[in-house]
Amino acid sequence: LTQYIHLNPVKAGLVIDPRGYPWSSCPLYFTSGSVWFERDAILHQFGSSLPTQMESYWMYLQEGMEHFAELLGKPYVKRKRFLGLDDFVNRHLS
Repeated sequence: LTQYIHLNPVKAGLVIDPRGYPWSSCPLYFTSGSVWFERDAILHQFGSSLPTQMESYWMYLQEGMEHFAELLGKPYVKRKRFLGLDDFVNRHLS
């Protein structure tokens, strides 16, 4: 579920790296300081130390981005409304 949520801004073409989207909790999964929400339940699934957890969680997000790209071929956003291949976007813009 966190992968889906954290990759939404990437799928929408708002950012290339989900850690750069300021209105998401994703960047906070990659900080060593304290955060305002409980992330340990998620990160503990990715290792025993915080550095390992962060690295493994980033790899998990990257796998999701690669899988998404494989499903759609060459995904992109056009006019920040449609996500898909040229044919799909052009059909829906006309």
